[in-house]
Amino acid sequence: MAATKITRGIAILHYNRLEHLAEIIQAVQETAPSDARVVVCDDGSDGPVADVCKDRGVLLIKGPNLGVSA
Repeated sequence: MAATKITRGIAILHYNRLEHLAEIIQAVQETAPSDARVVVCDDGSDGPVADVCKDRGVLLIKGPNLGVSA
């Protein structure tokens, strides 16, 4: 039986803290296992979140602002 490769995901929850996002992504990428996929889950932030994620090869899941209940 062939072995199945297990992959990991690390989610970064984000809302309107763009000034910290690049630094957080870098810290996670430096410490995460090599097979981990970093995902930013954005809760309707203002600003160029997509650009920051794209520049760093991070998947972005963006939705409308749902507040604390999200």
